[in-house]
Amino acid sequence: MRTIWFAIASIVFAGIAATPLSAEGREPVRNKVVGGEQARVADWPGIAAIGLRAEDGETTHYFCGGTVIAPTWVLTAAHCLHDYTVSARSMVNASDGALYPAMLIVTPGVQDLTRAGDGDHLAVTRTIIHPVYLEKLAAAKAIDDPEDRAKALDNIALNHGHDIALLELAEPWQGPLARLSLAPETDPADDTRVRVAGFGYTESTMKSGSKRYNARDGGEIYAGSARLLQAGIGVIPTPDCAAHYQGHAIGAAQICAGLEEGGRDSCNGDSGGPLVAYGQDRKAYQVGLVSWGKSLCASSKSYGVYSRISAFGPWLKTYVPSLKAFPPALVADKSATALSELELDEAVSQLQAMFKASGSETLSLRLQGPRPIRLGDDFSFVVHSPVAGRLLIFDINAEGKVTLIFPNRFTRGVNSGRIKAGETLTIPGPGYGFTSFEAQEPVGPGRLIAIVVPDDFDLESAALPPALSSEIRSKGFAPVNRPTHYFMRFILQLERTLRSADAAERSGSEGDGLQAGWALSIVDYEISR
Repeated sequence: MRTIWFAIASIVFAGIAATPLSAEGREPVRNKVVGGEQARVADWPGIAAIGLRAEDGETTHYFCGGTVIAPTWVLTAAHCLHDYTVSARSMVNASDGALYPAMLIVTPGVQDLTRAGDGDHLAVTRTIIHPVYLEKLAAAKAIDDPEDRAKALDNIALNHGHDIALLELAEPWQGPLARLSLAPETDPADDTRVRVAGFGYTESTMKSGSKRYNARDGGEIYAGSARLLQAGIGVIPTPDCAAHYQGHAIGAAQICAGLEEGGRDSCNGDSGGPLVAYGQDRKAYQVGLVSWGKSLCASSKSYGVYSRISAFGPWLKTYVPSLKAFPPALVADKSATALSELELDEAVSQLQAMFKASGSETLSLRLQGPRPIRLGDDFSFVVHSPVAGRLLIFDINAEGKVTLIFPNRFTRGVNSGRIKAGETLTIPGPGYGFTSFEAQEPVGPGRLIAIVVPDDFDLESAALPPALSSEIRSKGFAPVNRPTHYFMRFILQLERTLRSADAAERSGSEGDGLQAGWALSIVDYEISR
C-alpha cells in the first residue's frame, strides 16, 4: 500500500516552509491545499491558521488550520495537537538556527499571514482532543521503539478516526464564526460540490517544504502559503472511498472529497481546516475538517479524508453548548447542481486567465432577440469564430445551475457542433430541428459561456461521459442539468490541455500546440418578468 500522510488538497497548492520542531523534535504531519486559487477571507468566516509563535514575536511557524466556532473556541484536527496535550507551549526554531520558547497561537480572519499584526494572534490556553483519539495517542506515545512510535502516531487517524479537537482561546475572537453541520440531514449528498481552504503547501512548495516570509512587523513566518488558498472538489461516496483506502477507518464519521482525475486536493499545512458545502443562501457552512490523504496530494483518485463534523455534534456541544446547528431549512436541494457565487466567479476567472495566458482567440457571441429579455421571449445566438473547432455553449442561470445548451439532440447531424474559421453561425439555424430558444425561469442574471475547442479535444473524459452524451441525445432540447462537478472537470481538462500544448510549443516539440481551435466568449444576460 502506498504511504499515506495527513493532508488535504484544493484548487491551489499551499503549505508550510521550514517546519517547527515539536517537543520531541519531530516535524508536524502534512497539511496543504493543492491545485487551487487565492481566496477571499470574507468567503471563509472563522477560518484560522494555527502555529507556534516565539515569545519575542520574531518567528512564527504555521502548521495547521482551523475555524473559530464560538468566540473562545477553535475547531481543528486532533493530529495537529500530538505535542500539546499537556501544555500549549513548546520550542520553535528560527532562521538563525537557535531554538526559542514559543506558544501555541491561532490567527483567525487573515487573508495574508504576512500582514497579521500582534493583535491578530490569539493565545491558546487549553487543548481538548476527542477522548477516543486521546486514548490511542497515549498508547502510541508509550511505545519504546522510536520508529514504531512514530508510525503508530501517524496511523491513529487512519485506523481509528475521531480526528477532531478543540482549542480554547485566552481572549474572545470578535469576528465572524463558522456555521456547522451538526446533524446528518444537513450534510452534503454524494457528488455535491464542496470547497476546502488553507495556508498549506502549494504546487511549488509541496516538494521544497514550508517557505519563509517576511512579516510586516519585521519578524519572520513560515507557511506553505502566506495567502489563503481554496479549491473546489466533489463529495466521494463513502463506499467508494472505503474501497480505495481498504483497511482504514472510513465510515459514518468521515467524509471523502476530491476529483477522480486529481488536480485539486488539500495537503500539508491544511490539516484541521474547513471543508464547506453551500446552503440555499449560497453561503458556506462547514461539514468536515481536513484529516488525511495520500502522500502525493492531488494525484488521481487522491481523495482527501475529512472528519465529518455532524458525527461529533454531541461531543462538541459538551464544551461549546452555545453552538447552533446549521438549519435544515437552508440545506440546498440534494439533487441541485447549482454553482455557488464563489464557484461561478472562480470558474469564470479561471477560464479567462487560462485562455488569455495561452494566447487563444476571442470568440464573438451575441444574443439576437428582444431587449430586455423577458420570460417567454424567443431568441437565438449568433457566433463568429476566428478558429475552426467544436463549439460548446453553457448556460449558467440565476440559480447557478449549469446546462449545456449547445450541442443538443437537435443539432446532431449539423456538423456535429463544429464551426469553421471565420464562420458566423446562427443557432438555431437551417436543419436544427427547432426554431428558437425560450427565456425561462428563473428570472435574474445569468451567464453564457461559449468555447471552441480542437476537434481532438477529449470531451468524453473532460465533461461528457457516454451516459451524459446519450442523455443529451435522448432528451432533446429540454435543458439537461449536469452535475456541477462535470463542468468544473471540463474546466480542469481545458487547463491541462492548454498547459500541455503551451509547453509543447515552447519546447519546440511536436504536439497539438495552439494551432488548433481555441476560443472563448463569456456573455452576461438578465431575464425579467
